[in-house]
Amino acid sequence: MRPNSAPFYKALGDLIRRKRKALDLSQDRLARILGVTRAWVANIETGRQNLLVHQLIEVAAAFNMAPADFLVSPAQEPTLEKKSRELPLPKGLTSKQRAEISRLFSDQDLPRSRDDNKKE
Repeated sequence: MRPNSAPFYKALGDLIRRKRKALDLSQDRLARILGVTRAWVANIETGRQNLLVHQLIEVAAAFNMAPADFLVSPAQEPTLEKKSRELPLPKGLTSKQRAEISRLFSDQDLPRSRDDNKKE
């Protein structure tokens, strides 16, 4: 199962829009600098279109920034525990089963089930 990348591209587009506005550039002007259409810029800024790596490099250069400045740092990412709550878990799991799955996907040391303790 592929992770949902839509929130990433939406956040990236929002960051590009904020940087563009901070530099007092219109979508049309940025499009001309990049050699793309204004619609492309609008689609990137709203997250409707994915930005390829070479395009990110070009946008970063237009803003006089490093491409890495557009990427979310690990401290800003949702915690693994939160991600585990968002996993599409099957219905009918017991609370112990949910806790075990959460433990597997988190950095926290949650108590193990009695079955795990017997195996050690």
